[in-house]
Amino acid sequence: MTATLAGFVDVGFVRAALGGLRGVHAGGVRVNAAAVTALITRIAAESGDGVLRTYWYDGCLPPSDPRYTSQRRYLDAVARVPGVRLRLGDLVERTPPWQARLLAALDRLGVDRADLDKVFPLHPELVQKGVDTLMAVDLVTLAYRNAVRTVCMITGDRDLEPALSVVANLGCRIVLVTLPGKGTSTAVRGLADEVVALGVDDLRALDFTARPASSVLSEAPADLSALAPVSASRSGR
Repeated sequence: MTATLAGFVDVGFVRAALGGLRGVHAGGVRVNAAAVTALITRIAAESGDGVLRTYWYDGCLPPSDPRYTSQRRYLDAVARVPGVRLRLGDLVERTPPWQARLLAALDRLGVDRADLDKVFPLHPELVQKGVDTLMAVDLVTLAYRNAVRTVCMITGDRDLEPALSVVANLGCRIVLVTLPGKGTSTAVRGLADEVVALGVDDLRALDFTARPASSVLSEAPADLSALAPVSASRSGR
């Protein structure tokens, strides 16, 4: 079977969906790369395509961060999964605007932050930087060089609309994978030739392991193998 499909995975998008499913901080979720590649391989096979590779987009903490070593072990394990090309932007912590407003209001009321943490702990967000740019460049490059005829997207980022428009105009077919509990840009969805809607069980199969919200980035496993998901629904146009 000719390798004519490439997968593009926004790992932060998958991590957020899994965190919402489990009710934990998304930073405490590890996505199973082998399960994701198995899903993409199955989608390709059902369309008569072979898989060129799966591009895995994630953010990396700076080496000065105490969690860097653990995260790096996880990323190195992902990179060893056959068929995966690791593409890394930056991962930075950011206090969400709503948290900043809440804390400012509580400070004015004289509420002690330590007392608040006992009943309602607040966590900074881990935000990816540069990931959408990497994905856009890879999409357009592969399409322009006729390296693929189908792109399989696991993302909800509306910033990818211009790149996907170029890819579509170059003659590539776009398959969009949607996740339960996570919205997808209307513009991106409108460009899709086919939508594969994962169910809750399919999403759960992409989760490597459960972690509590307090364990944002813990020990990385060396083996990321798992069974493929089982029951996605497909729709085309």
